[in-house]
Amino acid sequence: SELRVRDIKRRLSRTHGYGADELARMLDKKELINALAYEEHRQRQKEDETRRRYQLRRSILVALVAVVLVMFWPLFKTVWDVGSVNLVVYTDRKRHEAKTCYEYRSCWGALGITCMFIVDVLSLWLSASVLLSWVMRSKYFFPIPSIPIRPAALLAASTGGNAGALGQYGVNV
Repeated sequence: SELRVRDIKRRLSRTHGYGADELARMLDKKELINALAYEEHRQRQKEDETRRRYQLRRSILVALVAVVLVMFWPLFKTVWDVGSVNLVVYTDRKRHEAKTCYEYRSCWGALGITCMFIVDVLSLWLSASVLLSWVMRSKYFFPIPSIPIRPAALLAASTGGNAGALGQYGVNV
């Protein structure tokens, strides 16, 4: 090896956690080289095992996604067809409304159609945010407040009594 004894000892102590007493016991350069080779081999095996584990997880995930796509392809195709037909109907209706406003030269009607479009986009954003919030988190979701509802506390307040321990439990809506 082209490394000097001092370099081998430094690498063993800094990289692999050998103590000064362990290094002092190794008198021969061959022992130091063997110890360094063993530690490097062990580290490489750990990295290989981590990489294999990651590849196994990824291959299982890809296989599951492929199976789900194959099994539910007719459902996905039907949902896509229904969605595209609904989008065409919606755009045709909005185009007809805009054309009618243009024919009658109604600025207020055009403003109303624009406001309805904005409300439709906000409604779509809210619906998508609520559906996707069940499976993921994002800062781009519609801001929905978390309002705690405690039925026991409501019942106790209506009767004028104390909710007790059940007043602490509830759901966030």
